[in-house]
Amino acid sequence: MFQRAPLLRAIAKKAEVNHTLISHHFGSKEALWKATAKLCFEIYSEHNFEKRRNMQDAEARTLVKVLLKDFIKFCANYPDIHHFLIQANQGDSERLDWFVENYLRTIYDEELDIIRRAQKLGLAPQGDSMHIRYLLLGAATSIYTFAPQFARLSGKDPFSDEFIEQHVDYVLTLFTTCAKKL
Repeated sequence: MFQRAPLLRAIAKKAEVNHTLISHHFGSKEALWKATAKLCFEIYSEHNFEKRRNMQDAEARTLVKVLLKDFIKFCANYPDIHHFLIQANQGDSERLDWFVENYLRTIYDEELDIIRRAQKLGLAPQGDSMHIRYLLLGAATSIYTFAPQFARLSGKDPFSDEFIEQHVDYVLTLFTTCAKKL
């Protein structure tokens, strides 16, 4: 069993369970972290892989736009996943190595293939597709990672359907404009 640190108690409080249940079910902080990583990836995979499979025969331009729109809606619906991913990139390199090898690498090739297709269509800037992937991730997700701050500063709800549609348009315009100018 692991020590019942303040973080564990905070997690238990947020989950509205007794902290001893977390110890009982997971056994260690590491096991709890890995279970959280697995859940994040399962949510992402279920959402995105099914969409990609259903659109396999779609015209490439349509596919890219629909997947971007769908990804942004996913970011709006699950902003805590991005908070978790940011945390996963801090500090513990063994955890990050484990997460990359067990989850992120499995989607790497498929995502880069979609970005390369977008580059060929002029929907993304030319260049290193991995670099472009992270630019796209930042553009798509940062508004949801910082949603409370954005809402306070702008007075707008970044989770409203209207706002999400506008955000999709902005990201597409940003990348297609950059692609044309470069």
